[in-house]
Amino acid sequence: MIPLSPTLDPLDRGVRLLLTAVTGADLLDVTIPAGAYDRVTKSGWKVNGAHTAWRFKAPGPATQGIEMVTVKLQPKVTGAIKFGVKGKNGDYAVTSTDLPVTAMIVFDVPAANGGQCVKVEFPATPPASPACRLLAGGATLKCK
Repeated sequence: MIPLSPTLDPLDRGVRLLLTAVTGADLLDVTIPAGAYDRVTKSGWKVNGAHTAWRFKAPGPATQGIEMVTVKLQPKVTGAIKFGVKGKNGDYAVTSTDLPVTAMIVFDVPAANGGQCVKVEFPATPPASPACRLLAGGATLKCK
């Protein structure tokens, strides 16, 4: 759970995504910029009317291949967040020796000084969860 003050708003502040290997090595460290969705560039954030769900879309090159980020406040637990990230054609270089990984999303970019971040560890071995597995001969990392 994260503090909700200041108001959570990726549209105005963007987010930072980090993926760390079991060794502590950074596998991904990218800041997704703030800004409303632009139909011409096909990138930016959309937010629902209640300001409880945000979705970033982009073609990918400017964001190290990250094409989509979703963030949703969970209504039953104050400060609980659900997030998802989808990337393609980035240089993520994850191997089986990097597992298990840790994912972090930072809302008070860049360093979460106000505590607005979520850290998720994936320590299990599939089919147990939470876990990550490499698919398609190592081309895809899927974590749940």
